[in-house]
Amino acid sequence: MNNFLKSISYYCLAPMISLLVAVFYYQYDIREINPLYYDYVQTIFYIKTIIINGEFCNNLVANPSLDVNCFNDYVMIHNLLITLFFRFLGLFTKDYFVVYGIYFYFSVIVIAISANYVFIKFQISKFNSAIFSILFSLANARMNTFSWMSVGHFFTVPFIVLLCYRIYENQFVFCKIK
Repeated sequence: MNNFLKSISYYCLAPMISLLVAVFYYQYDIREINPLYYDYVQTIFYIKTIIINGEFCNNLVANPSLDVNCFNDYVMIHNLLITLFFRFLGLFTKDYFVVYGIYFYFSVIVIAISANYVFIKFQISKFNSAIFSILFSLANARMNTFSWMSVGHFFTVPFIVLLCYRIYENQFVFCKIK
């Protein structure tokens, strides 16, 4: 039981520190979103239409003559995981600023967990992997791209790197062989 708690603590250390840094360093307040910053406005619009309509596709946002499948070319809208996540949060609150804030904090945690797991699989020391995963999870929000890539795609980047590394080393990707 002691080894189990120790291994869990290594995996939980980076997400907890990342969340604390996101809360205190970024001082992210869900009610103080800059309405002139295009990325936030567009993301809030998508969240609002997903919560109100249940999906992003409706006749008010797409031009049928230009866009046959009713979607724009944005990564966030094509992702089923993000749409389901917004709809799930929409069951509890209809305030899309609150949903946006929860999405931001959740994305930091998920990215830190995935990066920490992959860095430990690369046999980097547990302390260094925690530091690297903290930097990796916060770099996404710092680059102002989290609303397009975060939960839907950015957390998969460490796993893609791990798969490429294992293929390069001529190892099986999904199973261990003695």
